[in-house]
Amino acid sequence: MKVIEEITARVGGSEALGEEEPGLTEYRQLASNLWSRADELIGALLAVLGVHVFRIFLLPLLLVGGLFVVARHYARD
Repeated sequence: MKVIEEITARVGGSEALGEEEPGLTEYRQLASNLWSRADELIGALLAVLGVHVFRIFLLPLLLVGGLFVVARHYARD
């Protein structure tokens, strides 16, 4: 939320955008602020996406692989 507040700070913050219809100047200012913070926003998106990919795909694969190794170990005994 801090990033959103910093992006919208020059036009009165995120609360000001909900009060009345913003004009062209406000949209241009928001676009400029968003463009200048794009690297940080993309980095945050990739970090969140990486966590979800790990939790959805890699962690289950590691757990199934570990169980398979343990089962093979006990099957040989």
